[in-house]
Formats: sequence, structure tokens, C-alpha cells
Amino acid sequence: MESECRTRKQDQQGIRTVAYGASAVGASSDDWVIDSGASKHLTPHRQHLRNYRSVAPNSAVTFVNGHQAAAVGQGEVILRVQTASGCTDVTLRAVLHVPEATVNLFSTRQAMNSGAQITFRDNRCFVSSDDTMTMEGVSQRDGIMVIRQSRQQPTYALAATTAAKQSPELWHRRFGHLRYGNLFKLKNEHMVEGISVPAEAFTEQQKPFREQCTMAKQHRLPFPDSGSSSSSLLELVHMDVCGPLQVKSTGDARYLATFIDDYSRLCHVVPLEYKSEAAQAVRATISLW
Repeated sequence: MESECRTRKQDQQGIRTVAYGASAVGASSDDWVIDSGASKHLTPHRQHLRNYRSVAPNSAVTFVNGHQAAAVGQGEVILRVQTASGCTDVTLRAVLHVPEATVNLFSTRQAMNSGAQITFRDNRCFVSSDDTMTMEGVSQRDGIMVIRQSRQQPTYALAATTAAKQSPELWHRRFGHLRYGNLFKLKNEHMVEGISVPAEAFTEQQKPFREQCTMAKQHRLPFPDSGSSSSSLLELVHMDVCGPLQVKSTGDARYLATFIDDYSRLCHVVPLEYKSEAAQAVRATISLW
């Protein structure tokens, strides 16, 4: 009765949980990815849940990419799992229903809070209760652990958490505002994998110059325009120091001091071995003019 009261109170206040697991593209709805970072079991499949009940409207799950998805209910899930001794039924309680999730997640934290023992050994995960193994997870490609079930399908793991609707604009932003022509080349020449947008869609998305694209590629804002002008030599000299350069010059210089006379536009470059030599380079350059 006390446990039931705590559960109802939690449902009223809303649930906040975190899911760190990677999704498994191509996994069947019966696969359960073992997630050591998730705080709750969760599934996107309503049909898996028994004794279904709603949760507070503000209940949400935060995925590793920062995306938040609503948890709309919770219930119990009965897993038909396979162990060395055969098949058995295991009941997972308080499993969240998150429609935006892409896979079922088995939370090792929630299992341990319920009294289970979790052991990782030889690329396997063993879930035990009262010293009796109840479930076993096996390592798939990319290190994702999946609970072995009696009807398990092959799993292919990719580093993603929620399914996002792909568009030319989405990949334009993902690649740091890369030109659509270059995105077309990436897709058309099979230079990358994972872009489901047709190559022709990037050519159709061609847009004229956009200020935000240029701003996104800049390391800093441009300097403001200057209205001043010089009327004689050395009245105004623009100076800068570049470095340290990754490759030294033949004279062991790793810095460059540049000088531009504003009146004559005469340029002078002085190689420096150390940045502390800049002051001496300024005096030497001014004496030449």
C-alpha cells in the first residue's frame, strides 16, 4: 500500500528522467537496449504495456542529444527472455511510454533500485535476482548491449536517440551552413552515409546569399568601419602579429609581424622566433621608413 501511494504521488507531480542510450536502427520492437545511464525503463510501443495508466502532463524524458520527449503513460512489460536454462517470463514495472523514443530501453539503474544485480563480463550483461540469473544481454556492433529474447532480430547500432525528420535545411545546418551544392556532391558521390534526403533535393533548395550563413561561419564579428584617413607617411600604421605557426621557417621563426602604412599602403613583414620580439620589430620597421 505504501509503495502504491508513492507511485500515485509521483504520477501527479510528473516524472523527470534521463536516457543516454543510443538507438538501434533496424531493431525489432521486441529488442531491449541495455542503458546504464537511463534512470527509467521506457518504450515507444503502447501495445507492450499492461496495467496502463497515465502520468502527469509535465512528465518528460531528456535524451543524450538534449532533446526532450513527453512521457504519456506507464505500465508493466512482460519480457519473454532466453537464458542458459531456457525461456522465462520477466516483468518490468513502471515502464514509461515515450512515443518519440526509437527503441526500448532497459535501465540498469532502475533494475538495481528494484533489487536486481547487474554484472558486465565478457561482452555480456547478466541480470540476476536472488543469485539467480533472470536475463542476459549480449553485445552488438558498436558495443550496444541488447537483452537476448526468444525471438530476437539482428540489431544495428547507430549513435542517435530520437528520429528526426530529415530535410535539406536540416543537413545544411548540421554541416555548419555548408553550401547546398556541396551537400549535393556529398550525397550524389556517396561521400557520406546516413543522409536519407535525395541528392536532387539539395539542388532544388539552392538559395541566394543569406547573411546568417556568413555570420555562422565567422569566428568573430567584423571590425567596424573607420572614417579616419592619413595625410602623410607613418601617421597611421596598421600592425598585427600572426602565430604561433605549426611549422617553423628555415630561420626558426614561428611568428610574423605585419606592418601596413595607411598613407602609402606599403607593407612590411618581419619573421619572429618569439612573440616577445614584436616590440623590437616595431622600432626597427619604423626606423626604416
